[in-house]
Amino acid sequence: EECASAVGHANVSARFERELRWRLLIVGGGPGAGMHLHADHPPASAWHVQLRGRKAWTLCPPNQTRGGGCLEATLGPRDQLFFPRGWRHATATLDAGSASASRLLVTPLDA
Repeated sequence: EECASAVGHANVSARFERELRWRLLIVGGGPGAGMHLHADHPPASAWHVQLRGRKAWTLCPPNQTRGGGCLEATLGPRDQLFFPRGWRHATATLDAGSASASRLLVTPLDA
């Protein structure tokens, strides 16, 4: 019981995940890998950090398609990006061995 209590207090990450509903994704790929323009379901705010290589992003506000109003960005190592729930996004990996980490926040209303 004493050991279980100590582990429970030490496992801050699990508590953070459970209480705030953040989800972690690690994504890797080579040139040409990526995702078409889409919005996450359930809706989620997202934070991304590029760990290795480069990744091109297209970000469009809700109810906007490619073109006017959309933003383009290329992330390199240590670059970060945040977008709020409902934003459509597309990605394209530019370099071999590219890797990124993403955190998605799904609120109780969205789950």
